[in-house]
Amino acid sequence: MNIDQETAKRLLANGAIMLLMDFPVDLSFGIDLNEWQTGPRFKGLKLIPPGFHFIHYRSVIYVGQWNTSDEDITTESDLDPDHVARLKYNILEFEANLGAYPLIPHPQQPVPTFQKWLRLTNFINEQLVNKLLPNSKKVSSLVSSSRFSELDGTIQGINIKNNNNRFSERETTDSTAVQNIIEIKFSVIDLKHSFPENSAPEQRTKYWLDKSYLLKNLLKYTWKGDYKALLGELQFSFVLFLVGQVYDGLEQWKSIVKLLCTSKEALADTSLVSSLFFDFISCLYAQLEECPDDFFVDALSSSNFLREAIVDLVCNIRDPDTCDRVPNPQLEQKLSLFVNFVSERFKWDLEKAVHEKWAFDENEEGEFAPVIAEEI
Repeated sequence: MNIDQETAKRLLANGAIMLLMDFPVDLSFGIDLNEWQTGPRFKGLKLIPPGFHFIHYRSVIYVGQWNTSDEDITTESDLDPDHVARLKYNILEFEANLGAYPLIPHPQQPVPTFQKWLRLTNFINEQLVNKLLPNSKKVSSLVSSSRFSELDGTIQGINIKNNNNRFSERETTDSTAVQNIIEIKFSVIDLKHSFPENSAPEQRTKYWLDKSYLLKNLLKYTWKGDYKALLGELQFSFVLFLVGQVYDGLEQWKSIVKLLCTSKEALADTSLVSSLFFDFISCLYAQLEECPDDFFVDALSSSNFLREAIVDLVCNIRDPDTCDRVPNPQLEQKLSLFVNFVSERFKWDLEKAVHEKWAFDENEEGEFAPVIAEEI
């Protein structure tokens, strides 16, 4: 990274530092969307911008040490405090061994990865991270669980050691203790029960197809009226799968995308349109930018989930009869940019798919309309 000396000094003074002692050579190590193979001189990272970051491996100074037996990073809280204090005091001695966070574009990467990372995580804050992450503040593609997982009474290789939320090689039958360490606490989104209790069959049918009732209830009670917390969890779930390869993150991301894309009646709420739906399109745009060109034919979009969800979103926003809503030119302009991007990037005629859905819905009206039978 070629930057002038004054800029480097300013970044070194203001950016965070992650010091990692005794790190192994040839280990895949990364931060956010960046990944490298470690060399013999590697001792951590410098120039880390403020904000949420995802450290992954197969302003403060963060100190950790590689634990050979656990094949994991021993965190600062578990190290000798006097040793940590000495390392922080002499931090400039390690400057030559610290990899710089990629902040400057280069020919192979015209858009800096940090700029992409900000677009992917701009609604994630410390409160949300503390709410969702397990007590250990670590996730693993092998052992992390969530509401999408079923834990056995006995889990091999996981236990608490010295009350420091550490893992050991012993077996434990204390599933509650294990869950506290490895469980990701996603918000519960029951898409199959999206209608009011004791509602008439017609109302059940309406809100089974249209998730607006569920969306408004979740916004009020789960996310405490803060739409940014909803979008933060959407972003957290996506990067958890994209970077951390935790499959449960994908499942939660799909639930939130489905919830928003099929909430047609909610588009009558002008405050939600100008805030939640406007920013949701930006979030989804940034996420799809990080997906490969064959995104719609691989496991991420199994059962054409995302195709259907995007078509629903476009149809609902463009439908002039959607709850007699007030036109929103800004939203419609943002949607047009999104439609053009998806069509060009993934070679998918989205406009055609939207018109086919409208034609199908017209044929499904009347006596052919779906009805949920009243419970007996």
